[in-house]
Amino acid sequence: MAYNMFGATMGTLAIDVEDPAMSNNWTNLWSLSGDQGQGWFLTPFLDHAYSGTSVRYRVRGVAGTGGTSDMAFDYFCVRPTPLCFDPVATVTSVVPDCSTGTLTLDVDVTSLGDATNVTAEYALNGGSYGPAACLEPRVFARS
Repeated sequence: MAYNMFGATMGTLAIDVEDPAMSNNWTNLWSLSGDQGQGWFLTPFLDHAYSGTSVRYRVRGVAGTGGTSDMAFDYFCVRPTPLCFDPVATVTSVVPDCSTGTLTLDVDVTSLGDATNVTAEYALNGGSYGPAACLEPRVFARS
């Protein structure tokens, strides 16, 4: 969804989901308050918890006090949940150790959906692939 929230007395923009549809059981999925600056911003959020059920969405805008609370949204899309997420892998560091003949790679893997591990393979000098290793993810705080 794209949103614009500009003004010194900006209120709150929120997205809620009703599950099941027509139950009047609304849950907040996302909200943002305050002046976000001029321009349009994208806020992707994934709503996998409701995959396969019939739900309704609502977008709520609560104005702030005063007359400087310009708020708008656009490009709100509901799509089927993909069956598979293509992971994105980025090598963040390479540490060779010539004394032991080892090479340590740090790889950031993102966009795994609900997966809890990653299978990794390697090839040396264009040769055949080595044995796969199941890597358990470690979560690091990012600043």
